[in-house]
Amino acid sequence: MGSPVEILCSEFGQRLGQSSLQEIVACLGEPAAGLPNQYVLEKAFAAADLDLRYLTFEVSSGGLADALRGARALGLLGLQLEAPHQSTAVELIDKLTDVANYVGAVDLVTRDGDQLRGDHSVGKAVSQCLAQQKANLRSKFVVFGTGAAARSVVFESAMSGATEIVVVGRDRGRGRQLIDSLIQRFEGDEKPDVACHILEGSYELPEDANIIVRATSVGVAESDVSLPPSFRVCRPEAFVVDLEMADTMTPFLHAAEARGCRAIQGIDIWIQRAALAMKTWTGKDADRRVMREALEEFLMI
Repeated sequence: MGSPVEILCSEFGQRLGQSSLQEIVACLGEPAAGLPNQYVLEKAFAAADLDLRYLTFEVSSGGLADALRGARALGLLGLQLEAPHQSTAVELIDKLTDVANYVGAVDLVTRDGDQLRGDHSVGKAVSQCLAQQKANLRSKFVVFGTGAAARSVVFESAMSGATEIVVVGRDRGRGRQLIDSLIQRFEGDEKPDVACHILEGSYELPEDANIIVRATSVGVAESDVSLPPSFRVCRPEAFVVDLEMADTMTPFLHAAEARGCRAIQGIDIWIQRAALAMKTWTGKDADRRVMREALEEFLMI
């Protein structure tokens, strides 16, 4: 046996030789300043005792292909993609999940060997938040919007067993395409009933709707009177989700709560998406209380 100093140096050398490089994940966006992703997820990593760094990069629209090549070359563990990169990434990612392929957009990327796998997390986050609130997912959905977020919600609600899905939007062509592609994806008994309502003014929610999701920018402007819709006959036990990332209750959710419906805010969905990213990259569950505190601190609310 050697001296205590020799033994200590030997053990330290063995540990040093066995240690691995710190894993890195990143967010790509334009603009990237002001995004809360890095601040919130690094707090979550620390709470879970994960030796993981989160970086934020501003990447121009024309620079995404180079950025993804760099991510592969550097061995980054994963990425979150923000605007305007989510749709562009579809042609640049090696493998797509079913939902990302259906949506035509990617917001979550994970390293898979020497390839990158792209996913879209909005619909999963909505379904998981609803399940945590004990909502019956095998029921009727009304989804406002025809863009990527709405498509993600529609796909995941169908995957969760929705019995009926009504898509409410202003673009007849996009609404029809969303429904047609969903029908092609789901065949036989597993296919939900789907319909499209073109929004040309005020809209009264059906009384049998159990889950209502606003996944559109319609109604943001004060002059836009088409939202909030009428909750006059909506069942009070319905769940109402608004994806808008607002620090206060939106008019859509205020109208829902006035009817007695249960509201889920965009902040809740954002936190669930961040937790999904951490789980996908590391296999570890995030402490949502830590994430909420960090997000509220970052947003100063």
